[in-house]
Amino acid sequence: MPTATMPTLTGYTFGGYYDGKTGTGTQYYTAAGASARTWDKTAATILYAKWTPNSMTVTLDSALYASASATSGTAATTAGTASVTATYDAAMPTATMPIRTGYTFGGYYDGKTGTGTQYYTAAGASARTWDKTAATTLFAKWTINSYKLTVVRAGNSSASVKATYTVGSAKTLNAGSSDTAVPFNTAITPVAATSVEGYDFIGWTRSDNVTIANNSSFNMPAHDLTITATYQIKSYTLTVVQNGGTSAGNVKATYGSPAVTVNAGSSQSDIPYNTAITPSASAISGYTFKGWKRGDNNTALTNNTAFNMPAGNLTITATYEINSYALTVKTTTGGTVTGTYVLSGSPADIEVGNNGSESYDVVYGSTVSRLQPTAAHGYRFVNWTATGITLTSAQQTNTNLSITMPYQAVELTANFEPLTFTLSFDMNGVTATAPASKTLSYDTASTYGAAPTNVSGGWTFRGWSESAGTTSGTVAVANAAIDATTVNDWFDAVGGAGKTKTVYAIWQKTISATFTDATGDRAASVTIYNGAASGSITPPSTTPREFTGWTAKGWTTSTDSDATYTTSASYTISGGEHYYGRYDRSVTL
Repeated sequence: MPTATMPTLTGYTFGGYYDGKTGTGTQYYTAAGASARTWDKTAATILYAKWTPNSMTVTLDSALYASASATSGTAATTAGTASVTATYDAAMPTATMPIRTGYTFGGYYDGKTGTGTQYYTAAGASARTWDKTAATTLFAKWTINSYKLTVVRAGNSSASVKATYTVGSAKTLNAGSSDTAVPFNTAITPVAATSVEGYDFIGWTRSDNVTIANNSSFNMPAHDLTITATYQIKSYTLTVVQNGGTSAGNVKATYGSPAVTVNAGSSQSDIPYNTAITPSASAISGYTFKGWKRGDNNTALTNNTAFNMPAGNLTITATYEINSYALTVKTTTGGTVTGTYVLSGSPADIEVGNNGSESYDVVYGSTVSRLQPTAAHGYRFVNWTATGITLTSAQQTNTNLSITMPYQAVELTANFEPLTFTLSFDMNGVTATAPASKTLSYDTASTYGAAPTNVSGGWTFRGWSESAGTTSGTVAVANAAIDATTVNDWFDAVGGAGKTKTVYAIWQKTISATFTDATGDRAASVTIYNGAASGSITPPSTTPREFTGWTAKGWTTSTDSDATYTTSASYTISGGEHYYGRYDRSVTL
């Protein structure tokens, strides 16, 4: 074949000319342009160049470069295929793509940091045919990953818990929130309050179980991460105190479910901080509940209203104040009372006058002692009666009474009554039916008895007298009043209680005698008293009136001429007597 200049094609090697396309058929020129054979065609013919694409080594650099101008980078976690043989104008050969923790592979480029032309996709497929004519290094493109960071606070709801880091600018991520775009390897500083009332800070934990410390930074891993600040609630001791009052079980505190009870005088440990505590104090007889006080700050608590356990041992005190109640001591007419009670811790006197009433404030449960009734003259102590307290039979008549003050007002009455004596009625020598005797009470007015009945002997009842010999003056008529002063005088006069005072019926009647003398009958009468058998009368004259020729001698009760006669100025008669004038005359024989 004649001399000819051989062609060139970038990326290919010339292999001669052939009578078939793509180097098929008979070769007529060699690759060097020499005749490969003699021409044997009889007609005009086209010869076709044979082209073979060049192959070359392509280095795959999986390092991470900080910039396109960096001269060194950090190796990948897994490098993948280090190099391939690429054929010009052909797709990139199969290769294993690299792996870098915390980054996403973006393919291979002919410039660092993903600049230039891409030859491999992120999935490792050929991004284009090879178009380099010399050995070349391709560079991995790496994009840093972002992950979700969550901050959690456990065991406490109010402590300051956060994480700080910088992504473009300083950021703070508080407890209970998340950031879904925290770049891999970002420096994270967990910050938790370590001094929290009622809690102990236990520490931080990571969801991937890597240990971290408070206020000490760590790098964001290549995965979502939850960091938790854990607190443990503290427990404290509650003590319940009862100040004053009695009756165990009336004072207590309860908490929890099921309820736990802490009674007065006891303590309960291991009560968690902020636990709801309900103090309860019931009414106690004889006391007034004054309220609850806290020992830590001396503030008041409301009964039956919950409060929260503070961050420290606590004593709560229920205070009761003992009550005082009115003691009224009374006396009826006829006596006084003395005694003793306690006033402000010291003895104080009780003094109640006759028919009096005095009140005293007496502390519940204290002793009222030496309650001594003293009867006035003419009276006696009968018994005690009471309201607000029950007295035994022995107490009711005790003259040195003691009581314990109950939790209510008390009224004590010392009852006195007048002493008595008997008023009897003497018939004073007359046969008659006397009225019944009467009982007289000291200091108490009364009445005399009624008039006697069935009177014999013609006597007339005038009234009553203290003297049996009363014949004149004023006497007490039947049923006449006896004033209290007289009763008292009689009581003293007869010697007191149980004695007898006698009053006498005062009687009178008129008796008369007939005097007969020379001129006829004349009568003389006299009033006699109180059963007297006779009375003294004065005759009309000591001597009778005379007859002519007769000499009057005196009076005689006999018509016998020899009867004794008298000339007395008075005569004792029993009534009905008949006196006759006695006469004498001289006769000369």
